Amino acid sequence: MNSSSRDHRHLLQTETRDRNKFQNCYNQMYCMEAHLKDNNPEPVGTENDAAILAAVYGADLIVAAWGTMGNRMQRDRAVLKLLKEKDVYCLSTTRDGHPRHPLYVRREQEPVLYGG
Repeated sequence: MNSSSRDHRHLLQTETRDRNKFQNCYNQMYCMEAHLKDNNPEPVGTENDAAILAAVYGADLIVAAWGTMGNRMQRDRAVLKLLKEKDVYCLSTTRDGHPRHPLYVRREQEPVLYGG
């Protein structure tokens, strides 16, 4: 996981009272889907699921925001299954029903329950 990257593609955002956390669904972040496919044959690392569960533990709000690239290897389904006991929100959805990336949502948009 590349925590120093400013590109927040494929995000699962968790909010707590005193901080925001961003957790990637994949083991690295990429700006373009081609890079995700070509540069990393195994984009789901062995510790990704544990990192996601740790990030959402105690969160007041979980916001999915992985955009259209979250469906690589059906990762979006796997993450939602991992969080099946939690309410997952999004800021908006794409035409195809993916939770829209924050770069493409108005700042004042409030989170809504995401049906996946």
